[in-house]
Amino acid sequence: MEILMSDKKSAVIDLASLDTAALCERGAELELNSPATGEPLGVYLTLAGMDSKVWRRAASALAEKRTRQRHRVTADEVRTGTIEILARCTLAWRGVVVDGQELPCNVENARELYSRFPWICEQADAFCSDRGAFLGE
Repeated sequence: MEILMSDKKSAVIDLASLDTAALCERGAELELNSPATGEPLGVYLTLAGMDSKVWRRAASALAEKRTRQRHRVTADEVRTGTIEILARCTLAWRGVVVDGQELPCNVENARELYSRFPWICEQADAFCSDRGAFLGE
């Protein structure tokens, strides 16, 4: 965070250093933790944050779809929507091995990963919603 001195010798924060939209667009890396122990796994996801264009587009598309529906949104539909947004916001990953095979990073595989492993979905969702994770603080 860049702090500038004004004429009155008081600290002034340059808001450009807090440009979460630009930082979320670039993405940040999350190291997954074991759901059993909380220990780091050495598996990394690079994710765009909630202030990124990709997140906002995916969330808007989901909201538009839901407004056209004539029924109440179910918990399963909410979960599926979260998975879809996260899949689109997954920019890269390292060390993702499933059933003995290293998984290439793409939207389809991300959907499968978040669907099959709810704990990964939860960690990724919490990370993407944490602006501080993208500010490096």
